[in-house]
Amino acid sequence: MPELHDISYRPIIASLVCGVLLIWAGLLEISCRSGDKPILPQEPRELSTIRFIYPSKAPMIDPEGLAGYLEQMSSQLTVVYLVSPERDYQIGQLRTLVQLQKRYYRYGLVVLAIDFHQPAHWDQFRRTLTELKANFPASMVRTVQQAELLDVFGLKSVPDDHMIFVLDESAAIGREYQKIPGPVILDRNIRKLLSGK
Repeated sequence: MPELHDISYRPIIASLVCGVLLIWAGLLEISCRSGDKPILPQEPRELSTIRFIYPSKAPMIDPEGLAGYLEQMSSQLTVVYLVSPERDYQIGQLRTLVQLQKRYYRYGLVVLAIDFHQPAHWDQFRRTLTELKANFPASMVRTVQQAELLDVFGLKSVPDDHMIFVLDESAAIGREYQKIPGPVILDRNIRKLLSGK
């Protein structure tokens, strides 16, 4: 199972979301094994031009889909951004994630956003992501599946603030978590993890 690092509608739709996530995972894996993957700590260049086109209807992820995605991505560094329904969408945090994905995609980083708001909020989230030219998958969770999905991260309830988990392959999920650090600290920590330092 991946390690948690402390950085402070239907079945058809669910299958489609899982399929998109797995395709994304496969493309990343191919990219990272293609032989031209840069080796840190050389200065990263923001070369990734990937952009997502987010659907008008909220994509939903279930615990099984998430587990499959994380298993597929276990050899990569995965940043999971949990969006709390108790807070507004944070433009600054989302922009930081866009830049992290853009900067470190070629080094084996992937970002995933999971929004715990009700599906009626999806249109606002989708517009925000589109305006930021976001380059990572995002989904929502059905209320009846939230507890099981949160259990993957060792959480007993929906967080009252947005959270970031950074996962890799060296230990179990769900040991630690804390508040999201500022972009400079987060970037530095991601860089250290990718370079093995």
